[in-house]
Amino acid sequence: MTNVLQNKLNTDDNFKEIIDDISQLDSLGFFTRIMLEEFRRLGSHLYGTQEEDKYKNETIDFLHYLRNFHQRKTGYNIKLDFIGDKIKIGVCFVAKRSTLNRNGIETHLKHIDQDYKNGVHRIFIFSYAKLDDKFLYDEQGYVKTVKKQRDFKALNQLESECRKIDYVRPIKKQKYYTKDLTGRKRFAKYLLYETIK
Repeated sequence: MTNVLQNKLNTDDNFKEIIDDISQLDSLGFFTRIMLEEFRRLGSHLYGTQEEDKYKNETIDFLHYLRNFHQRKTGYNIKLDFIGDKIKIGVCFVAKRSTLNRNGIETHLKHIDQDYKNGVHRIFIFSYAKLDDKFLYDEQGYVKTVKKQRDFKALNQLESECRKIDYVRPIKKQKYYTKDLTGRKRFAKYLLYETIK
């Protein structure tokens, strides 16, 4: 960073903006989980072919699409799918308790179905851990203590329902620490599904 990139960062504003975007994506957990995942797949698909500007432009458009996630504000909706020539993904957040309390996971199942109909190849599903009360009881059945426990109930339920869907298959799942929009460190989990055509 010091010997090679610092000079370029000091003299090239466009390059500095790209590095800043990548850093922000990394803090959200999207750099390795989405961007590099898709670039790796694109590279494997194009290996041994002549470089074409349309794919170069598509990768730049994809970076700009991902930039929206770290620039978004709470309460504002952003586009959750990217449909290019080669990169076709959907993103689903299982995050709001109000949505889950009102509609259960049906909203998310509809989202996955719509992504499939739109032609996405992979669906990235993200959730923060929720803190729930775990009650510990004594021998008489009285609550002796309450502990806060992190859990992914809704995401686990969605994962269970996705096993019944015949047009998606799981590829990866992982727990990790990330930052939310306010900069607060959060425990999160993601699932990656591939669509079956």
